[in-house]
Amino acid sequence: MLARLANMRPLVAAALVVLFLFAMWLAFRRGATQRTVSVGFTTTNGHFPEPVLVVGDQIITAWVTNTGRSAITLNEPYVLFENAAGGLVRDQGASWNQKGYSADLPPGTAAWLANGFDRDRKRLRFIFEYHRDGGPLLRIISKVVGMLPLRQLPQRAYDWLHRNGIVDGIVYGHYESSWIANPGWSDGRQPIRSEKYRAPAAAASRRSP
Repeated sequence: MLARLANMRPLVAAALVVLFLFAMWLAFRRGATQRTVSVGFTTTNGHFPEPVLVVGDQIITAWVTNTGRSAITLNEPYVLFENAAGGLVRDQGASWNQKGYSADLPPGTAAWLANGFDRDRKRLRFIFEYHRDGGPLLRIISKVVGMLPLRQLPQRAYDWLHRNGIVDGIVYGHYESSWIANPGWSDGRQPIRSEKYRAPAAAASRRSP
């Protein structure tokens, strides 16, 4: 790519190279200093948060909080299960607050995903995408850098630039929880121990990578 730029007019090529390198530095700096999502978990038994809304022998709820300085949008949630036979099953029935497959979160607010353990589910994990506006400076940089032949980069390099807002000024994130074991799992036939519901504030919280 730098060789291609060298064939352009020297001043234009130099300016684009500087902007490109600055954009990469800015994306790295923003990604390293701003953690925008914190996720905690609670458990309950029977239904959550009201009858018939979410029902299961043991219900795991993921609370996703926007800990950043700007609004974020949560997208594409799903739950991955491991069943009794060891197979992985993708359940896309999960939705934010049981209302939709996307949710806008201002700073300091939270949304939840809930899913239940049935007798044939050994463990599960929550997975979702999210994005936020990279700000006016990153939007400007993305427009200028858009003049470069980015599509000629290796796919991994292009994906990194896109994820960090260099392509369209939007910063993207991906979250996968650790595996959460069915607390009553033995051979798929034993009853699950009931646990009392704990308030969201008491949930153990951890930041996403």
